[in-house]
Amino acid sequence: MHSKLHIYQDLTGLDVSFIKVHECPLCKTANGVGERLPINAYRFGSYYIKLPDDGINLVKCNECGLQYKDTVPSHQSLAHLFRSSAKSVWVDKQIPFTMELGYLTDYLADSDGSLIDIGSSDGALLRAIKGCCDVRSALDVYEDPRCQESVSGEYILGFIEDAKITFARNYGVATAFDVFEHFYSPDMAALNFKKMLLPKVGVIFGETGNTDSVQSVSSWWYTHLIEHHIFWNKKSLEYYCKKHGFILELVRNVAHKGRRYLSLPKRITAFILHIGRKTYLAKVAWKILKIDSSMVGNPYVRDHFIFTIRSN
Repeated sequence: MHSKLHIYQDLTGLDVSFIKVHECPLCKTANGVGERLPINAYRFGSYYIKLPDDGINLVKCNECGLQYKDTVPSHQSLAHLFRSSAKSVWVDKQIPFTMELGYLTDYLADSDGSLIDIGSSDGALLRAIKGCCDVRSALDVYEDPRCQESVSGEYILGFIEDAKITFARNYGVATAFDVFEHFYSPDMAALNFKKMLLPKVGVIFGETGNTDSVQSVSSWWYTHLIEHHIFWNKKSLEYYCKKHGFILELVRNVAHKGRRYLSLPKRITAFILHIGRKTYLAKVAWKILKIDSSMVGNPYVRDHFIFTIRSN
């Protein structure tokens, strides 16, 4: 359940409307207050977005294990934010997707060879899979010309939770890397996954953060992103699959894809920035490198998992 909150204005003049979340988005359980996020603003590219005056709490559901923010930006505000600056924020990091391609080639071979990438961004995954997948479609809230070049199927604009979204065909594989944490309504996303996937053989192959792998979820860099609303562990993912009749086939702990493919020099640099994120080094990094070191996670920590969910 959501309710409207006030509109707050950031330092660059972008209006962001926040809404209150009164129950667990996954199982609808009403929980306690939760733990407050230790920040007073979000940073998204050049935007500096002030949090509501009473802050934002991270709540852990006693029933399903999901953790969620009790205050999130509205769909409209987030879509506007993405369209305004996502292309400059989510730059092509030349991720090879080596490990992912090993799984994907098997899944594509077991189905009809079609794939739709949810949260396609600049099309990095579609470029990587291009040589072994004839039907490549994309879904995101904004259109990126870098992605368009690798699309051979449909390019859908919108949220995966949109009740009115339609698909031109059923797919053997839906990829969802760094997508599940963006959900406002996991239930509606599940309904759309069922609509897009081939029965029995269709799979969702994705990655998201794992709350069981971090000591303090409220201090985790992953929860300090404005576009991240809910946070998963194996228990909540199992609950999700059972609720919607999916089969959870794989859960494997990994480092975030943006960190596990770093070269050794970049990995060492990221580690130094991470351990110095609360020191003078942090101010230097922001001033010279334009890097917010407080958001640089430990590249050696496996704080995510990859997963495979099969349609039933």
